[in-house]
Amino acid sequence: YEGQYEQGYERLRAKTADVKRSLLLYLQAYRAEFAAIRGRLALACAVTASGKRREALLREGERTIRELAVMPGPLGRVNVGVMRSQAAALRGKRDEALAIVERMAQDDAGDAWLSRQCARLLLARVRGDEALGRLAEAELTAQGGVADPRMTRLYFAALDGL
Repeated sequence: YEGQYEQGYERLRAKTADVKRSLLLYLQAYRAEFAAIRGRLALACAVTASGKRREALLREGERTIRELAVMPGPLGRVNVGVMRSQAAALRGKRDEALAIVERMAQDDAGDAWLSRQCARLLLARVRGDEALGRLAEAELTAQGGVADPRMTRLYFAALDGL
C-alpha cells in the first residue's frame, strides 16, 4: 500500500517456508490470497527491475496467474484480472492492459466491488474522465472508504505511470 514492493516481496519470501509449515496453504482461500500477494508483489517489483531480474519477476507473476486461474471462487478471478493487466503492461501491451482494466471497471459482481472502484479510478485518471472518478469516489465514500491514489497503486502498480 505504501509502494515498498521490494521490502514486501523480500519479507514474503523470507516467511514462505513458515507459512507452508503452518499448513494454512491447504485451505483454498489462504492459498489463493498468498499466491495473489506473491504474484502481485513480483509484478510490482518488475516495474523497477531490469534485465534478467525483471524477466524472472515477470515470469513469476505470469506463473501465479496460471495458478490462480484454475482456482474456483472470487479471489482467483479478481486477482487474475489485476495481474493480467499488469503483466500486459510490463510486456508493453498497453491497450491490452487497459482493456482488462476496462472489463474490471464494468464487473458488477459483489466480490469485485473494490477492484471495480480501483479500476474506475485508474481509468478516470488515464482518460481524464472526471465523471468516472467521481462515481468511484462516491462508491468508496458510501462504504466508508477513501479514494486514495495508493489504492490504485496497490492494485495496478505496473499501470501507475500511465
